[in-house]
Amino acid sequence: MTITKGIVFTKDQIIDLYNNVGWSSYLENKNELWKAIENSLASYSMLLNNRIMGYARILGDGITTIIIQDLLIRTEYQGKGRGSELLRYILEEYKNIRQIYVICDDQAYLNQFYEKNGFKEIQKE
Repeated sequence: MTITKGIVFTKDQIIDLYNNVGWSSYLENKNELWKAIENSLASYSMLLNNRIMGYARILGDGITTIIIQDLLIRTEYQGKGRGSELLRYILEEYKNIRQIYVICDDQAYLNQFYEKNGFKEIQKE
């Protein structure tokens, strides 16, 4: 698998990935999802034979702060270290950034993934 920066996929391909991982709330307005992707600071794709297997998008100024907004790995590759690999790649790209945050739903498997990768919860409502 290779990791590529930029939008190297079609709208249909990214919608298929969001469907695959069950993130249906993003798909209520596919045009807004696509616009959000286009307006992100950066997009990172994990590709295998030109098929998108993983994706992450970054928000922020890219100088002092970034926010990892979405990180998705196709279900058949989850639990095999691919998400951690993509996250490490992004963290290396932004190693000089002072403040790196993750925004995700409060679900146990997501919290465990990010804690395993060195993140701490800063607020719980």
